[in-house]
Amino acid sequence: MAYSLTFGDVAENHIGNQQIGSICHDGFTKAELLYAKTQFEVKGCTCELVELHKDV
Repeated sequence: MAYSLTFGDVAENHIGNQQIGSICHDGFTKAELLYAKTQFEVKGCTCELVELHKDV
């Protein structure tokens, strides 16, 4: 079984492209994401942090 966590400041509804939420000025830092990854691993999860900007 696999899960994917995707973070975003606004969800976009398909019908009419309604935006739910509000634009965030700052996202998570790399340090915060690595901390979250560690916390999931401590609970027995296998995690992979994919840095998408490196593939551009």
